[in-house]
Parts: sequence; C-alpha cells; structure tokens
Amino acid sequence: MHPLYASSPRHSFLAQILDELSELQPKRLLPPFKSVGNRALRDFIKKWNPDISIFPSYFFNPRHHTGYIQWRRPRIRRATLGNDQEPL
Repeated sequence: MHPLYASSPRHSFLAQILDELSELQPKRLLPPFKSVGNRALRDFIKKWNPDISIFPSYFFNPRHHTGYIQWRRPRIRRATLGNDQEPL
C-alpha cells in the first residue's frame, strides 16, 4: 500500500509531489520504488519537511506476512527530519 492512499485529500504535500513527478522524463526514471514509491516519498519528506503525520504500517495491515498480528494501539509520530535526526 502506497502512503499516498492514506493521505488527506488535497493536501499541499501531495500537490508538491505530483508537480515534481510530472516533470520527470520517462527515459530517466529509476526503478519504481526509487522514483515514485516509498523511497521517493522519503526523499520528498527530507527535501520539504512537510507538516504530516506518519502512521505505522500495522495501522493499515495488522497481520504481518510472517503471521505475527499487531494488536497494540498504533503510535503516530510527527514526521520531522531536522539536521540532527535520522531519516524515517
């Protein structure tokens, strides 16, 4: 599931992403996970530091492929990537 599916409609961060993606040249695209997937989203967050919250994956899919089921209440965190913080 791509994180944009769970985003707020008409969020300004979505507009920024779509504007930037529309400028990419198809012949110069990297593999999808790098150009338009989760890695690309991480890079956009690092670049623009938007006012967003990131939900853990088990919030949307509590059953892991290994069979583990996450039942605890999800911890929602504010996505900030200052100079002293590790990437998400």
